[in-house]
Amino acid sequence: MSLYNNFQQKANKSGLLDKIKGGAQAAIGSVVGSAINKTMNSTLAGPLFDKVEKFGITPDMASFVANEFAGQYVEKKIDQADSFLRKQIRSWISRIGGGYDGIPEKSKYREFIALSRARKNHFIIQIESNLTGDFSKKMNLFVTDIDLNPMNIPGEKRRVGGAFVDAPTGAESTDIRITTMDDDQGTIKKWFERHCAAVVASDGTFGVPANYAVRITVLHAVVDGEDTTSAFKNSGLYRAMTYEVQLSRREQAMQEVNLTFTQLDSFMR
Repeated sequence: MSLYNNFQQKANKSGLLDKIKGGAQAAIGSVVGSAINKTMNSTLAGPLFDKVEKFGITPDMASFVANEFAGQYVEKKIDQADSFLRKQIRSWISRIGGGYDGIPEKSKYREFIALSRARKNHFIIQIESNLTGDFSKKMNLFVTDIDLNPMNIPGEKRRVGGAFVDAPTGAESTDIRITTMDDDQGTIKKWFERHCAAVVASDGTFGVPANYAVRITVLHAVVDGEDTTSAFKNSGLYRAMTYEVQLSRREQAMQEVNLTFTQLDSFMR
């Protein structure tokens, strides 16, 4: 005779099994094993175990029988739940196969995550002139910020009866402002002042654009070493206009130089 059968016979004699079955069925809605163990260890079960102790039934034996019965009962419920879930999953698969795209928000989220967004700190500046040649490598070592308005097309609104129409007045010049650091030799400041002198000399004479024109190209969303053939770019001919330097003994910070260039014409882009 197995140990379980021995337990079952002793439990039947004491009437304990009927009480355990009722308690086990009531506990199915929660965590079965935890509920049974808490019941067996509670003060309410004390008087019951006192009565069945003469049959050799201990609390551990009763807990074993209760869990065994509850396991069989739960197994049937699990089979029913499994059958329900299988039907539900087949229904979902059928919907997916029929063109169900899932929750719209999730689809939009995946599309958003897949985008390769442009970062404002990923840019390269190319700058050259007939006066000094290509200065791009040195400028990219020091540049920190670029502020530009690539297009500026103002206009005015003209009345037509009770309505109005927009009348563009033509393209206007745009400016580009470049903030850079500098070395202790003043390399950036010297380069800019040289281009300013080429525009207006100290004797009051003006230079020619062929000498002082600066071609500036800003490549967006790229870093040095990447392929730039497909990069978005702003390009134009500019001249040196003004630069600003702020010095302060309040803190030991890097010196910044603000360079401003203005567009020469709207024909060359």
